Amino acid sequence: MNPFIQDGYLLPTASLNMLPVGDGMTAKDLCASSAVSARLQAFLTAHGFDIDKHWFSVFLNCLTSPGCAAEAHACVEAIARGICRVPLTLKGVTPQTRADWTPEHWAYWRKIDRLYLAGGMLGSSFGDALLTAMQDCLAENGLPDLELRLAAYPTITSLVGAARYISRFCENALLFDLGHTNIKCGSLSKANGRFEIHSYPLIPSREMQWDYSERAAAEILDEHITDVITALYLQIVSEGREPGDTVSISVANYVTADRFAVRGGYGKLNLIAADYKQHLTDALSDRLGRNMKIYFIHDGTAGAYGVQTERWRSEAFLGLGTSLSVGFPDEAMNFPFPYERIEHAL
Repeated sequence: MNPFIQDGYLLPTASLNMLPVGDGMTAKDLCASSAVSARLQAFLTAHGFDIDKHWFSVFLNCLTSPGCAAEAHACVEAIARGICRVPLTLKGVTPQTRADWTPEHWAYWRKIDRLYLAGGMLGSSFGDALLTAMQDCLAENGLPDLELRLAAYPTITSLVGAARYISRFCENALLFDLGHTNIKCGSLSKANGRFEIHSYPLIPSREMQWDYSERAAAEILDEHITDVITALYLQIVSEGREPGDTVSISVANYVTADRFAVRGGYGKLNLIAADYKQHLTDALSDRLGRNMKIYFIHDGTAGAYGVQTERWRSEAFLGLGTSLSVGFPDEAMNFPFPYERIEHAL
């Protein structure tokens, strides 16, 4: 039994963001995209590069440039050592204490022997370099048997999981991953016995401030989500494809029986309606002129669904984004899911 799951839903106690990893630091301090970006930007500044909107591409070039490749890889290795403090803590190599975990929680992590990583920056040569450096670091610290893998599509792993989840019920669906920084958009369709996952450009998230009580912010966020879903539906129709009447949504919040945890970000949607799922269903059905169906999934859980294999009982998922997301596979998702990604640039 997974002590982080109750009645099929991941509990907030599974969160790793506040996991202590020593020296007064938490997992989020080392793994969040802002922390990783800061280290990379500091490297570029030290080497005379300007920090503009293309800074990440500049760093990727440094990884292969004879003039700075060694130092760039040393920077990646330093980041890897920091991130590795998380699995080293979880596996008991560098023990820490956590008031909301029992020995059963720690024991569950000790049986994990394959860890999948995903995140926006990992879908590049940086992801490959980071994974290699992390695997070396784990081996040096007594964890050679903890296998690290990059998700097949690190930038859209939760979309893939949302697609896998909904593929049990239909062949055409809209897919979304509601993150704290961006919303990832996609669709599911089937052709010649194989699923297609269509992905579209990112859309900036709105009203992600942590103040849960802001009703006005909740209304703006609600309208934004409705607009984004409507726009994708109409885009798919314009392409001559059937969008379907189903929407599978990965969301950066803990979801229990279609209710969001009472916390900032997307949790403030609880202020819109006691049953936000029904509210959004009604709004979309009115706009689109057909009866829509909506499914919400915790984003880390969706990520785990997107990568799991037949060894799912000993696998876990970590998403390195605005926050650190975590998820575990599920027996209900233990079926083949062959698919092709089709990327759209609008």
